[in-house]
Amino acid sequence: MTPRAATRPVGTVTRGTTNPNRLRRMDRWIAATHGAELRRAADPVAVDLGY
Repeated sequence: MTPRAATRPVGTVTRGTTNPNRLRRMDRWIAATHGAELRRAADPVAVDLGY
């Protein structure tokens, strides 16, 4: 058997937190930073990014 050549993963390394609470932190940031604007909007828009 011939040894297999090492293959590199396909994709791009991304930075960011992978900790389980990251979404809750993001939710708190959005509420603190943009909460007033969202509450005042006649027709607020919410986008689920699916993370």
